[in-house]
Amino acid sequence: MQFSRDENTKIELKTAWKLISESILDIPSECTISSIGSQGFLSIPIFKYDSEINDFDFLRLHIWENSLLEYIDTNISERFSIHSHSFLAQSWIIDGKIINERYSVNETTEKSDSAIFKIEYNKTLNEVNQHTSMAVNTGKNIEVSKTSREEYFFGETYKINAGKYHKSISQGENGLSATFFSFTTQNNNVVQSNVTGPNSMQTSKINRKMHIDPKKLIKTIDQKLNSNE
Repeated sequence: MQFSRDENTKIELKTAWKLISESILDIPSECTISSIGSQGFLSIPIFKYDSEINDFDFLRLHIWENSLLEYIDTNISERFSIHSHSFLAQSWIIDGKIINERYSVNETTEKSDSAIFKIEYNKTLNEVNQHTSMAVNTGKNIEVSKTSREEYFFGETYKINAGKYHKSISQGENGLSATFFSFTTQNNNVVQSNVTGPNSMQTSKINRKMHIDPKKLIKTIDQKLNSNE
């Protein structure tokens, strides 16, 4: 995945999936970090390197499925769904269908229903998926407009530059979609990550830390991929 990303080449997606899925199925569930992210998907870290903030590399497996919605407040998740990243982000679609929407977000002096929320973490990058975070209203009024809507299927990939706003939506069967996801610094470009949210709120806790056994979902995806061969 790193080579494919850095050299802009096509990834052997089923080979990567086979190695990673078999590893997750082989080890005890409690030895896998597997938690619900702020956008409602299951997040499983694969690799992390962060000796310095300007030299950061993070690979994850993301899984969406309707049964996961019981673990989040979908109303809050939707209201804080448009977000940016501190690093260059790239996704490869393993299964299902992902809608990626891109947005233009601009400050305005006019009173607005939407505001910029700054993401504040618990001051450490040392723990993988174990930190908590808060979205804190900056008081900056914004205008938000959708600039594009893209559909992605198995084997396809898309990138989000650091600081650019987007949201991703799963439209696979039963809400099931899966992606490999990468964060990396690009030309040392690291910016503040933000989300847009309702001006009427001041803060929102957006990360979840509960552990959810991923093996059933891994097996379902595996069966679907094998049936398509």
